[in-house]
Amino acid sequence: MPSSVRARDADRGAPAARPMNRNQRRALEQVRDTCAMLHSFMDTDFVDTDPGDQPLERVHSATFHQLTDDLLDAVTAAESAGVPEHLIFDSM
Repeated sequence: MPSSVRARDADRGAPAARPMNRNQRRALEQVRDTCAMLHSFMDTDFVDTDPGDQPLERVHSATFHQLTDDLLDAVTAAESAGVPEHLIFDSM
């Protein structure tokens, strides 16, 4: 951030942004990656399959549950690492 922007923000009373440490960056990357996998999975087209295919429906449901659990774990880890909430949700 340029010094002129920092000075302007300091005049406004805005808190200075702290750089993230390695653990925070890794945690935020995990949130981004997990969210990308979930979005990719949700965009997958299952039209070519038989709608009554019970094993496929179970696999689809289990995969969705696993990915959402993984995303929750990644968000929790990012929060625990001290990543600001707005950065976590902006990365999704």
